[in-house]
Amino acid sequence: MNDQELFHSVTNGDESAIAFMQVLSEVSQIWDDLIDRDKDVTNDSINQAFIALISTIPRNRFYIDNFSEVQPLIEGAILDWLTANEFENEGGDLNVSFVLRDNLANVLIGVAKILGGMNHAISLSPRIRQYVHGDQSVEEYKDGIIRRR
Repeated sequence: MNDQELFHSVTNGDESAIAFMQVLSEVSQIWDDLIDRDKDVTNDSINQAFIALISTIPRNRFYIDNFSEVQPLIEGAILDWLTANEFENEGGDLNVSFVLRDNLANVLIGVAKILGGMNHAISLSPRIRQYVHGDQSVEEYKDGIIRRR
């Protein structure tokens, strides 16, 4: 499975919601790369991220129509990611950090609920979590953090 396939199943094929999730995913990855300094980020990528945040997302039909439900999910994911970074840098609980660092999963689950109802979100939640968190074990993640310290 890839991002497109996951976004399609989460959104029941809603093109506006798929576009929203694509942009949010891309912007969050650029932000992470800038903070971690583990990948080179081009000026063009940075410019595109800011354009997406200031212009593209605020005009997205799914985002506009569901702002009151989606925005708190995004803010929660941001707070979780910031906390994960603090735990990584300050010697906090890396088991907790492992989960918090990718809490855009909660946004995906919320989008599934908005577009398909609670049962749709419940049925996709394990698949979303596995996709988001399943590419690296907790041990691999912790070893990488400890080596960076």
